[in-house]
Amino acid sequence: MNKKTTTPAPAWLDDNAKTEWDRVVPALEEAPGSFYDPVLDRQLLIAYCMAHSELAFWRNERAKNGLVTSGLVERVMAAEERVLDFAGQLGLTPASRARILYDLVAGRS
Repeated sequence: MNKKTTTPAPAWLDDNAKTEWDRVVPALEEAPGSFYDPVLDRQLLIAYCMAHSELAFWRNERAKNGLVTSGLVERVMAAEERVLDFAGQLGLTPASRARILYDLVAGRS
């Protein structure tokens, strides 16, 4: 699924966030039953990609410095929570996709 996104990432996102944007947006645009709206969901998608980039940064720091660095574990866990929260809101988790499909089958959309 290496298709080019039709919704470009903001120029000011860092490289990690832009890479995640380019990975996720085509999937959102093509997902069956997706309610993704590139205008309405833009800020949520930006927040998700920024949180994803932050998580990558803190995981890299953990790998370099070890788990005993003061506050590092908490930062990784907080970033993971933000990524999972945003991912769920965008329909990027198995559970959120299952809910969308269930609602479509049940006629709740």
